[in-house]
Amino acid sequence: MPDSEKIRQKNGWQKNWVIRQLGIYLFATHVFAAVFFACRNTRGGSNRSADRIRKKTR
Repeated sequence: MPDSEKIRQKNGWQKNWVIRQLGIYLFATHVFAAVFFACRNTRGGSNRSADRIRKKTR
C-alpha cells in the first residue's frame, strides 16, 4: 500500500471519529431531553402543562 493511501485513510478515519463523537453527543442529548420531558409530563399532567403554555403565549 503506498504511503499517500495510508495517510488518506488515516485522515478519513479521524474525520469519521469526530463525526461519530458528534453523533453520540447529539443522540445522548436527544435521549436526555426525551426522558426529561416525559418525566415532567407524567408528573405534572401533560394536559395541565399544555394549558399553562397556551395561557402564557396568549
